Amino acid sequence: MKYDFLDSANRFENLFNSAPVGIFRSTIDGRLLQANPKLARLLGYASEKALIEAEASNLGNQFYLDPVERQQLIQDVLALSEERYLERELEMRPRRNHSLHGLIRVRAVRDENNQPVYLEGFIEDITDRKRAEAALREHESLLRIAGRTARFGGWSVDTAALKATWSDEVAVIHERKPGYAPTIEAALGYYTEEWREKIIRAFDNCRLRGIPFDEEMEIITAQNHRRWVRVTGEAIRDESGTVVRVQGSCQDINDRKQAESRKADLDTQHWKLQKTESLGRMAGAIAHNFNNQLQVLLSNLELASFDQPAGSYTAERLTGAMKACRQAADLNTLMLTYIGHTPGKKHEPFHLTDVCRRSLSQFETSRPATMKLVASLPRPGPTINANQAQIQQVLASLITNACEALPHQTGTIRVAVKTVEKADITAVNRFPVDWQPAEKAYACLEVTDSGCGISEGNFELLFDPFFTTKFTGRGLGLPVALGIVRAHEGAVTVESKLNQGSAIRVFLPLAMTEATEPFGQSPLPQDHETSGSVLLVEDEDLVRSTTKAILKRLGFPAIEARDGVEAVDIFKQNQQQICFVLCDVAMPRMDGWQTLKEIKRLSPGTPVIMASGFDQSKLLATDLDHRPEAFLHKPYEAAGLQNAIREVLQTKNI
Repeated sequence: MKYDFLDSANRFENLFNSAPVGIFRSTIDGRLLQANPKLARLLGYASEKALIEAEASNLGNQFYLDPVERQQLIQDVLALSEERYLERELEMRPRRNHSLHGLIRVRAVRDENNQPVYLEGFIEDITDRKRAEAALREHESLLRIAGRTARFGGWSVDTAALKATWSDEVAVIHERKPGYAPTIEAALGYYTEEWREKIIRAFDNCRLRGIPFDEEMEIITAQNHRRWVRVTGEAIRDESGTVVRVQGSCQDINDRKQAESRKADLDTQHWKLQKTESLGRMAGAIAHNFNNQLQVLLSNLELASFDQPAGSYTAERLTGAMKACRQAADLNTLMLTYIGHTPGKKHEPFHLTDVCRRSLSQFETSRPATMKLVASLPRPGPTINANQAQIQQVLASLITNACEALPHQTGTIRVAVKTVEKADITAVNRFPVDWQPAEKAYACLEVTDSGCGISEGNFELLFDPFFTTKFTGRGLGLPVALGIVRAHEGAVTVESKLNQGSAIRVFLPLAMTEATEPFGQSPLPQDHETSGSVLLVEDEDLVRSTTKAILKRLGFPAIEARDGVEAVDIFKQNQQQICFVLCDVAMPRMDGWQTLKEIKRLSPGTPVIMASGFDQSKLLATDLDHRPEAFLHKPYEAAGLQNAIREVLQTKNI
């Protein structure tokens, strides 16, 4: 077949004119000799003829290249030993005054003597590609920033080679240098023992069955730090459906998990506080009403016993009934002590070591031979400002608890007294749960035992009233001890493990003054002759009537008032004949403190005795404009009332 050169030329011309890239031929110095329509359009000309005929039509001017860059390009092309193409990306500025990224491929066409004759080549507009690459780089940069900020990265595992690829963020999460690529065994080895089996099972299910996973687990980093991570994984399949790769993400969620843990702790603490507050309100309400009923019962029994001959059958029965009333009052006091109200004398400074020595000497005489007591009681030891009897009760409760923890009463109990810095008081298993150390140091009373220990689930129940793991009928000792410690603005910590013994530590504020030796009790003042009536303010009818009868028996007629409002009105009308006021604290309309304030405003010299079933120190701890001359804790007996009357009348007569 004869070759048709004319037809071949036509095809070449058609290809040249319709090519999607710019094609050119120029002299060695860059003057254009030939260009296709695409090149003309790229450079902003209507036709290739207009491009070639344009003024300054050499390669460098048309491409608006930097002169140095243009000269370097021509030198690099001519330096090629053969007619090979030089490929380079250039930024050009055509006549339309817009930026154009071009990929130029140019070569030097040589003659038979290997001398360059002209240049020819292609120019491809890669502006869109460069923009896409720039956008991709920006996107990748944003992803890296987001990954670093969110502590989030990606990983991939080739199922054939079982080699893991980690992004830099995943390496940082594991505290490895960027670029670290572990084996799959090494990667899975970072997971803690309690999670490792689960992550291996999840990975194998994904690798073998294509089941995706999304888990939150703990790892141990290369620097031996525990850290929570969220790990996801999914299977990548080939055309045949075979899983060839498992890839996913890894995110550091340690901060979130810690925040969740803190929130859970706060929720638990809030629940405990609500529970304690609720129990306190309930105990307070029961104690108040119970004390009033005991006051009625005890006063009536006393009134009945006054008319009985000593030693008679009826007198003995009444004495027994009054004893039972006092025991019931003691039980009620324990209920109040649990919520931090500790009726008793005022606090005084004393050496904690001395009180413990006296208490332990009593225990030493009664302990079984199989039970060993070891004491570390330095002298003088820390000084605290407290009620000695109540601190002795705390120690007794702790020792009783330790004794009952020893199997068959065999083992060792250790008692120690020391001073502890604020930073050394742990917050773990500390009660009350809202207590925070405010002083630099605290006195510490520690009782440890080698007994059966306490399960962790029972720590929170130890100080609940009537909770016990022992025999029925016990369970008030530790709750009362905590109530006493709470009233002294202290705290209790518990450390224990099953079958490994327990350690209970009591922390009490140090006294600001040195301990002094206790003085003997002052003799009661002598009776003072007086005339007048008593203003008896009490909202409970039975309490008011029985108290009125006791006062009459003691020689004081009473004017009754059912609440504070009525009491103030009566006082205004009978002020001259009222010698003192006996007033309840908790009353409707106007409570005892408001009543006290009004009476003192009307007559500052009139003495007032306040009565309540709650703790005197708690009630008087608040800022008050006026304070009563005496305080009676309900239920009180006739002798106690008589002593209070003597005290206030002595004050009045001074």
